[in-house]
Amino acid sequence: MAMYKDTDITAPFIAENFPSVHAEIMASAANNAPAITAESLKTSHPDVVATIMEEGKASVDVGSEVTKERERITSIQALSRPGAEEIINNALADSSKTANDVKIELFDHDQGKLDTTLKHHKDNGKKLAEDLKELNNPEDGDQKPANAKEKRHDSMMSKIKGGKK
Repeated sequence: MAMYKDTDITAPFIAENFPSVHAEIMASAANNAPAITAESLKTSHPDVVATIMEEGKASVDVGSEVTKERERITSIQALSRPGAEEIINNALADSSKTANDVKIELFDHDQGKLDTTLKHHKDNGKKLAEDLKELNNPEDGDQKPANAKEKRHDSMMSKIKGGKK
């Protein structure tokens, strides 16, 4: 017998492969008996539980699975960098994530940051252009800013010369 996933264990599966357990489940359900738990199965059918456990252990090479997981963790940690901590931690917690999945997430994250930076630069450039336009083209269109600048210059020169023109 092989190791089974939780999703593989259905009522028809139990009825076909473990008829005595199926009969007990059906009888307890009919009598409104408490649900069968792992502990109750260990007590009432230790041979079935032992068989399932041994077949499960035999069908999985734990050493190679541990090695694969260590390699996955190491390869993900190698991608770590400032600003990517959340992505790395989520990937380490999710055993289905590979280093390539993390690379794609990091690329998307970096693209988002670049897009935001580009938008800020464009916005700053537009604002600077508007400010320069305002400085070069006064609202009333006459030469008051130039005249004001000349007056300030003349005033400063006058002070430097001691009030003489």
